[in-house]
Amino acid sequence: TPCYLVDLRSLNDTEIDGTFTNVYPMSRNGVFGVLGPYGIGGDESYFLPWVNMSTYINDFAVGTVQDIVYKDSVWHPYHQHVNPFQIQKIDHGGVAVEFEESASIWYQVGDWHDSLQLPAGPATSVNIRFQADQFTGHMIQHCHILHHHDKGMMAQYKITGEEYTVWDGAQKINPTCILPSGPMKNSDKEEEEYFELLEGSSLSM
Repeated sequence: TPCYLVDLRSLNDTEIDGTFTNVYPMSRNGVFGVLGPYGIGGDESYFLPWVNMSTYINDFAVGTVQDIVYKDSVWHPYHQHVNPFQIQKIDHGGVAVEFEESASIWYQVGDWHDSLQLPAGPATSVNIRFQADQFTGHMIQHCHILHHHDKGMMAQYKITGEEYTVWDGAQKINPTCILPSGPMKNSDKEEEEYFELLEGSSLSM
């Protein structure tokens, strides 16, 4: 097992660097966005469409573990780049929800994903957890209905610190997990081209 995929369900609060909320709301006058800024005490009522490559909704350090509470997950499938997440909890808010068998098998507590497309109830929230592993800089998250993404339902986290740092708690959970054999290099050229494309698209505001 790679160390960035060790089971994170046993962690206590002191081992989790940050917990914040993510909400994708309904569109407002044809404009899509996210609710933030995020973080404990953050104002979840603040509506923020995509701004530019220099605007972040949250920041955290590489080599840490982060928790996200994804609220109202019935409306939009959540997708994040760079770091996969592990499902920690699925809470339907006391409302009985029945899934097709394929969905109930595919999304279970303990599973790893990079997208969450859960056919949930109106009160459903999902707790997800991930390691910010190795890479610093931009970490995109967006609705995976792409015309929502294209109309502004996208934001990014800023991962800070020293590139290639890994979380030192992984080998305490699984001493046989496999650490990276050496630095992996993101393509700066590809990243620049991606953001140039965004800046020239309908997301530019």
